[in-house]
Amino acid sequence: LLSRLPEVQDLVDTNCPSVCALVETGDISSSLSGQWFPGYHRFFTPGSNSHGGVLVLVHNSITYAVKYSEVNLIALTIPLGLCTLSVIACYSPPDSTLPTDTLKFLLDGSPTLLLGDFNAKSIDWNCTHNNARGRVLQNIIEECELHVGFVDRPTSKRSKNVIDLIITSFPSPEVSVLSYGTSDHWPVLFTSPWFTSSSFSFKEVR
Repeated sequence: LLSRLPEVQDLVDTNCPSVCALVETGDISSSLSGQWFPGYHRFFTPGSNSHGGVLVLVHNSITYAVKYSEVNLIALTIPLGLCTLSVIACYSPPDSTLPTDTLKFLLDGSPTLLLGDFNAKSIDWNCTHNNARGRVLQNIIEECELHVGFVDRPTSKRSKNVIDLIITSFPSPEVSVLSYGTSDHWPVLFTSPWFTSSSFSFKEVR
């Protein structure tokens, strides 16, 4: 991510998301000076390898709390009046196992937005084939009664698969893939039906 910080800054400035999750960042902890992403709180957790890591940006107008953090995963809560939204950003490297125990712990039945690169493939979310990780994630989705945002084209530039997912607790989430950037994955934009004191949108990029 380090070499693409100006590009990501432009993406954030253009779309003004309430929450932005960046995955597979590498170790950028020493590079997040005040010049980057003004107007946003920044939360970083390192990865299990040199390519991993998750960075979450939360707009200053949004009330939030950090719920949980571990390698390659950050969970926040955002109050929505009578309920609380859980926002979980995750990167799961292809040579690791999905953090199923952590995800099941965090998916507690409250309104939820789970987003990230899971390297999980399933024809249920418009991949060309299923893999073992996709079947595991699909089981979690069904068990927790979640819904995957459908996109009509790949999120990966190197394949015809959708591995960057927006998963929510309500049906038919509005998700789109943006043709932007030099990363090997396209940014994914989610427009939220939930409201706080400001307009609410989410972006997941690499």
